[in-house]
Amino acid sequence: MHEAAAGVRAPVNPPGIDLRGFIGTWHLLPALCRYAFGKPPASGRYVIEWLADGALSLTSEWMGAYGHRHGLHFIGPVDGRPHPLSGSRIADAIRLDYVSPRRLDSTAFRHGYEVMRAERSLIEADRLRIAVHGRRADGEPYTNVDEYRRDPRAAAGIIRG
Repeated sequence: MHEAAAGVRAPVNPPGIDLRGFIGTWHLLPALCRYAFGKPPASGRYVIEWLADGALSLTSEWMGAYGHRHGLHFIGPVDGRPHPLSGSRIADAIRLDYVSPRRLDSTAFRHGYEVMRAERSLIEADRLRIAVHGRRADGEPYTNVDEYRRDPRAAAGIIRG
């Protein structure tokens, strides 16, 4: 259940959308990751926050297989439309699509063309699988799969005003 800090209204799901299962802090399970391109990260954390205006904030931080830190952050409404994205070398727009209470997708675009797609699936109440589909520089498609476990100590309904 989402509980807001004193004086902050909990956001309301748009009609027909239930995002509650995705909200929280998730820790990477490197042994369960499957990569077709590159090596799986050594560790990672994924935070999905529900903002007071109804948008989602998604933050991913990870330690690469070779010891380098990486990060990715974006905020957007879950409305099935592309929205501008800044600070990315890969994409200039992102679209968030609600598929079901157990699946949330995003698509990254560059100059109007799809460059990457991510499917977030709740495989258990405390397990999240993210399959990222893209293309290598040579045009060959790939799918990398990360598995995460929910952090039970983190707030179940992270809400920022």
